[in-house]
Amino acid sequence: MTAVNRQIGGPFLRLGLLIAGFYLIYQPNFWSSSYVPLIVTLGITGGCVLLLSPKDLSIAINRLHIFVIGVMLSVIYFAFRAKLAGTDPRVFQNVVIILNVLALVLWLEVLRKYFNVTSETVLTWMLWMVVVQCLFALVMLASSGIRAAILAKTATGIIQNQFIYGERLYGISSDYTFFTPIYHSLMGLVAIYMGMNLGKKYYWFLPFCVFIIVLNGRTGLITLAFGFALMLVKRMLSSVRGLFQVALIIVLSVTFIILGLAFLQSIQPDTYTWIVSGFEDTFALVFEGSKQGNYEQLTGSFLMFPSQL
Repeated sequence: MTAVNRQIGGPFLRLGLLIAGFYLIYQPNFWSSSYVPLIVTLGITGGCVLLLSPKDLSIAINRLHIFVIGVMLSVIYFAFRAKLAGTDPRVFQNVVIILNVLALVLWLEVLRKYFNVTSETVLTWMLWMVVVQCLFALVMLASSGIRAAILAKTATGIIQNQFIYGERLYGISSDYTFFTPIYHSLMGLVAIYMGMNLGKKYYWFLPFCVFIIVLNGRTGLITLAFGFALMLVKRMLSSVRGLFQVALIIVLSVTFIILGLAFLQSIQPDTYTWIVSGFEDTFALVFEGSKQGNYEQLTGSFLMFPSQL
């Protein structure tokens, strides 16, 4: 790292980049206008551009050409289907995805250039961001007033749904019911992978990932469980030591879930009931073939199975 880089890459820049990364990932909107997050993202992107050379920008953007082509094809396909159905094609909203990803890539490039950050360090930063989300969620669990104030800014489009408002929506994000649980399930898999391959200390991030998942969307548990199962199978087949490691992870995970549910039942019984009912509905569907709860509501509109299944 050059002397200039050391001067620019000081503690204030590091803190600013952490805050910028948190914003770029979760995209919270604390303003009444839906265009403000786009403006903030453009501002962060512009700041990253100023910190990078033309060569750095060229390399970063070149990495995205396949992604951009894929997104644009998806945008065209979705818009075509939407027009046929007479619904909003959402072209602008879907194209903005490209800007969000570009901003993240440039953010990572700044980290690489000024701090010589490795992939492990970046992923560790992102795992610590999950911990920060859990802290926000705990504050919202402890204070209904603070929760209402935050959601009045970040979830104005869905707080009118009393079913969702009463049982979900914790942390600071732009999408509590889909992105937040899916993203945190992927981060949970990152924690498991890093724990298996880089050091057991990364397993400590897993409870935070599970905690924020269950508060916002049970779908994330499916992604986490499926990816976890694949990792376990691979680990068990690799060595005897891997078999014992898998057993330990399972025992710790089950213990954490039981303790976490007991804690949640005492401080937020509605959310606890919603989570437990999800397990009950799933067991009834798998073992009894009975559709109840969400499965009953979504069958025929969102969940469609072959007629012989």
